Amino acid sequence: MVRYALERLLFRLSASDKADRFILKGGMLVTLWLDGDNRETRDVDFLGYGQADGDTLKSIFAGIMAVQYDDGLVFDVDGLQAEVIREEMEYNGVRLRTVALLERTRIPVTIDIGFGDALAGAEMTSYPSLLGMESPRIRSYPPAVVIAEKLQAIVALGIINGRMKDYFDLWAIPQVVSIPDDELDAAISATFERRRTTIPSSRPPGLTSVFFEDTGKQSQWRNYTRSIQVAGLALDEVTDAIWNFVGPCCSRLLAASVTTKDP
Repeated sequence: MVRYALERLLFRLSASDKADRFILKGGMLVTLWLDGDNRETRDVDFLGYGQADGDTLKSIFAGIMAVQYDDGLVFDVDGLQAEVIREEMEYNGVRLRTVALLERTRIPVTIDIGFGDALAGAEMTSYPSLLGMESPRIRSYPPAVVIAEKLQAIVALGIINGRMKDYFDLWAIPQVVSIPDDELDAAISATFERRRTTIPSSRPPGLTSVFFEDTGKQSQWRNYTRSIQVAGLALDEVTDAIWNFVGPCCSRLLAASVTTKDP
């Protein structure tokens, strides 16, 4: 039900004059690539442009939600609330919450909007409709940028990282989406430079045995894979696959950096 409400919210956004201010990212985008992914849809994530204050965003999305379509949903515009996303310390973020009504069923709707990042080359994505309705067409993150941002988080957080979905996504996305080397190189270079993170010359701690042999991390991994109904996928197998995919890119970028600095 949440996935349906968020899909129709995407459609309302795509049909509005504010569509160019928001770029889809996060779980709803990843599940589109990973057909059959069983993770629970709880919210929709955007990179936003323009004013980042809660009142402005409430006004924008209240106008978007107020438009009625023949999908049975009524969004509670009066109940729309905004709050600062406290867990995002490096960039500004706002979370909007309300409910959508489908007859007597109340569906929680959460929208997370991050600001302060930069993205070149957003893609246009046609988001499939669960019930065969008109599909939203909305700007979205390219796969290479999703990979780059998740890798940067792994490098920056090190062994304290508890974001197991990032590990799963970094393992799964390259298996189903073709990402050219030049696109991956450009995305990782730009993301690490923008977030002032050094590109690793060898496996970062979050991809080593210090991480995947930790009993706490193994427990977190088992709990996460169980929640998405994936069995028999070991954490060490995943970290190996991730580094095998991104390691050559890191080597190319570091080699290019040395060449550029040479007189």
